Amino acid sequence: MDPPAKRAYVLSLGCATNRVDAETTRNHLRQAGYVMANSPETADMVVVNTCAFTRERLAASRAALAECRRRAPLARVIAGGCVPAIAPGTLAEAGPFEILQPKDLGEGLARLAPPRGIMSPLPASVVDAEGGRVHVRISTGCRDRCTYCSIWRAAGRTASLPVDHIIADARMWLSKGEKLICLVSEDVGAWGQDRGQNLSDLLRALGEARLGVPLRLGNIHPRWLSQITDALAEAIHADVIEPVLHLPLQSGSSRILARMGRRYSASEYASWLLRLRQRVPDLRLVTDVIAGFPGEEPADLAATLALLRAVRADEVCVFPFAVQELTAAAALPGQLSEADRTGRAMFLVSRLLDDDYQRSGAGTWADYFVRLQATDRYPVRTALPPPELAKALQRDRAEVVVYLGNRAVERDVEQLAVRLQRIMEDPGYAHALLEEKEDGGRTRDFARAWLEAT
Repeated sequence: MDPPAKRAYVLSLGCATNRVDAETTRNHLRQAGYVMANSPETADMVVVNTCAFTRERLAASRAALAECRRRAPLARVIAGGCVPAIAPGTLAEAGPFEILQPKDLGEGLARLAPPRGIMSPLPASVVDAEGGRVHVRISTGCRDRCTYCSIWRAAGRTASLPVDHIIADARMWLSKGEKLICLVSEDVGAWGQDRGQNLSDLLRALGEARLGVPLRLGNIHPRWLSQITDALAEAIHADVIEPVLHLPLQSGSSRILARMGRRYSASEYASWLLRLRQRVPDLRLVTDVIAGFPGEEPADLAATLALLRAVRADEVCVFPFAVQELTAAAALPGQLSEADRTGRAMFLVSRLLDDDYQRSGAGTWADYFVRLQATDRYPVRTALPPPELAKALQRDRAEVVVYLGNRAVERDVEQLAVRLQRIMEDPGYAHALLEEKEDGGRTRDFARAWLEAT
């Protein structure tokens, strides 16, 4: 009589790529002879895919590891995800664990649970139960070294999946009736850089594959946009890719961007994006900013707000700067207090919601949503005026996501791109704008903030 099969429990606490890695872990363990358990108590092995993206997720990861150890004292408890490489101090607080690193996930899984015979290919994808969207991983790793981030330590160097693998994965889900597919990675824009290619090659291959539904692209580092603008515009017009772009800004001040190690300037971000908007006027821009970065002055914060308005951001994720282990930013001079960092984040959010921004045509009160992620709330419609919203944010100290509705007023993006570029390159022109009386205010405000920041 065969012995009963061993049981494994896999928990994911992080982003889309984290959830994909968790599903890859489950698939490997199944092929290695494990049966998936519904709780840690009934498992012989527990894998916790941790996350260190925010302070709240780091605390949740530490708590989950300790809780799984308590509930399954006889099981092997493995710490996967980013925490082992990014926040080893936090991991040590929770106790000793076996480690499963994302950057060598395949080798780590083989050591963890030796395969039985020949393993079938593992799809690098998972259905997100929350949003009903399939996440298909197209590469692993990160090529950048932003000073506030250590994800590259956990993810390793970029390794792109082959085009045929990605297309086959997408076809598999489409054959199962899924219609919402998102291509994800630590940096989707870096796909192909390790292969002598770039994301344009993948976009063209997806067009030739004629999948029948538009796919969505995940997070793209802005520096890749200049390489892929034409191919991306063509893919959007051909309904190969949804007209949604997640392009993290982080700061509208070139001085702060340099301290962040972002490898682009505010003027480059604006010109790259507005060039794409010329080709795709209905593009929906999703972006992230960090408030309270070390050395940030009020003028830098004003430049961030001005640039968000100038590029017409549709969805803005505002993060107060958080000091993380093993990051260069933790040692930078000019560190701000936690209260100041939170206050600056609230300032950005309240200004994004204020009457002046509504009058700019970016949205109306009926279009606004706020999500307080740290308290596990999903997006809810809100009519809170900025002062009351600020109090709520201060109470929850949470990541803030502001959803801005469809623009009510179209603008001449070509003219705006030219004016912004000239403001950033010609201080004399920027000063002249400040004397104009007929200008609608947006470019004049941007010129003022730009001159103050630079």
